[in-house]
Amino acid sequence: MFKVAILGCENSHANSFLKYVIKDKKYDDIEFVGIYSDDKEAEKKLTEQFGVNGADSYDAFVGKIDGLIITARHGDNHYKYAKPYIESGIPMFIDKPITVSEKEADEFMNLLAENNVRITGGSSCIHCDLIQELKAGVKEGKYGKISGGYYRAPISLNNIYGGFYFYAQHLVQIITEVHGCWPKSVVAKEKNGVITMILRYQDYDVTGVYTDGNYNYFAYVSGAKEVVGGKYDIGSYAFEKEFSEFHELLLGGKQKVSYTDFVSPVYIMNAIERSLKSGNEEKIGRPCIDIKTKELEVDNLTVKIMDNRSDMGAVAAADIRAKMKELLAEKDEINMIFAAAPSQNDVLASLVDYDDIEWGRVNAFHMDEYIGLDKNAPQCFSNYLKEHIFGKVNFKSVNYIDASATDSDAECARYTELLKKYPTDIVVMGIGENGHIAFNDPWVADFDDPKMVKAVPLDEVCRQQQVNDGCFKTIDDVPKYAVTLTCPTLFNGKNLFCIVPAKTKANAVKHTLEDAITVDCPATILRKHASAKLYLDSDSSELI
Repeated sequence: MFKVAILGCENSHANSFLKYVIKDKKYDDIEFVGIYSDDKEAEKKLTEQFGVNGADSYDAFVGKIDGLIITARHGDNHYKYAKPYIESGIPMFIDKPITVSEKEADEFMNLLAENNVRITGGSSCIHCDLIQELKAGVKEGKYGKISGGYYRAPISLNNIYGGFYFYAQHLVQIITEVHGCWPKSVVAKEKNGVITMILRYQDYDVTGVYTDGNYNYFAYVSGAKEVVGGKYDIGSYAFEKEFSEFHELLLGGKQKVSYTDFVSPVYIMNAIERSLKSGNEEKIGRPCIDIKTKELEVDNLTVKIMDNRSDMGAVAAADIRAKMKELLAEKDEINMIFAAAPSQNDVLASLVDYDDIEWGRVNAFHMDEYIGLDKNAPQCFSNYLKEHIFGKVNFKSVNYIDASATDSDAECARYTELLKKYPTDIVVMGIGENGHIAFNDPWVADFDDPKMVKAVPLDEVCRQQQVNDGCFKTIDDVPKYAVTLTCPTLFNGKNLFCIVPAKTKANAVKHTLEDAITVDCPATILRKHASAKLYLDSDSSELI
């Protein structure tokens, strides 16, 4: 039986959560041992309604519970209420607004990370069916290239619970759930009780509208193929879903969001408030959270393991940035090779967020490409890289492998000459499900390959991975041949950064780190490199 307490019980969350357990008996492994609120009238009502004991202080349950729910109306109370319990490491549900101050958000999340406290919570709105449908559609490319969005939610500007911050997180988190946690900037204006804001992402803007006193919610996504969305309600099922996530943590489940992303609404809300006061576009800050990293050495290879893929991407990007700045301090320009795969999404997103990298001194290459696809096909690796990095920052040069080239041997020769002219300083790469690096599958890989670039057939496992990654609908749609940089070409890069998330890569990671160094698992060669780092999340590292 899990013993749980609720701190702050002035809103409907506390009432709903108590009802699920005590009245509805939906969870027979949870016992509410008590509640606390600064609002003693609210506390008394719940005590009378559910027979749960009230406490004299918010730290009354320290050492007595297995999980904590913090759902105060004023965000300033959340960190205060949580602090006495953090050292115990028990999982926590933290309601919106997570906190109000950016400084406090930093301190809060760093303490949680340091004590390995698993968290869930935030706005219940993100659990609404329409929001999850839009999120999936954007992720899967269902609506075509995204050009923007429109979202509307209520605001309460005059209240004793933090003013603007009391309700503002709902709209912010609805948007970030669909479009990503970290827009770059915001501009906001208020007129007659209506706040209109524009959140600026890398490639498009999203409009959010706060309406004071009007409790209607709307969400629309604008894509190249269609505009989708509509009005939606926050039903009781949204509360049920968020309580279910807390229950999963009690059972030992993994935290679903990184500490950094969990507090992104705090930074966005602060930027909105600054913009309302200044009338200017305001940059959205980032937390200074010390990401928990486990490190080990396998032969020459440094392995870094993070709890989730967001943190994995952030740590890898920070290391790549540091190496780029080090090299650019030594010479006029550097040359980089990038992999193209969904596994690289997080590191590339974090990398392009840096505004102090001198991309104009970098020559960019990619490491493989299908043969026979139209160069405009969305599955072309060149188009993936154009979308995720090549088209987002201003490189000195971007050098593409031509997927539509009719003479693959001539294309290999052309690209070989480019690589000779621009010796590789940094490789940003991944590992395939069969242990391949680039398209050097086990049965075509050669650690002593005399070629720098070559055309290769793709085995069934490799082609099925492209289906698993969502790039093609069926294996019959996947091309059977590709151009790839060879194993020696990749290995001869002076610095290798290999980013490998997800359960689907767990076996490949195990073989990479534990098998003999042979072409049976081409990625094993990383263990011989003088300067290579492998970045994993909890899923991809689960077998080591």
